[in-house]
Amino acid sequence: MSRKIRELGQYPLKNGKPMKWGDRYYCEACGRHDNVCNLGVDLGQCPECGRWVCRNCWDSDKGVCKVCAKYISLKPFDKSEIEKLYKKIKEIEEHIIKINEKVKKINFCQYCNIPLPSTAKYCGICGKKLPQ
Repeated sequence: MSRKIRELGQYPLKNGKPMKWGDRYYCEACGRHDNVCNLGVDLGQCPECGRWVCRNCWDSDKGVCKVCAKYISLKPFDKSEIEKLYKKIKEIEEHIIKINEKVKKINFCQYCNIPLPSTAKYCGICGKKLPQ
């Protein structure tokens, strides 16, 4: 059974019409309303159920409202998965270093900034003679 009240980005209804940013509203979990609650400022939307809730009703550890937090159990990280991620990050870093080394070896025309072969004596675009 779904606990969805509304989809993400869908505002609560007031008199049958969607409310907008800056409209005064109340927390849908605790009912708190002190004429200061603004959607998106004092109230955030839960990604699980779609409720707009105040900071007191938000579970920052799980990233959902406290109502949904009761039903969500966080899966602990698997060490092997973390090690795979670190290995992939290391591979990407090494690849970036190799690309940077290749880019340093490319010659550019000092007049039009076009990449040129290292043996070029003239620019193929602007036609100017390149310094030796």
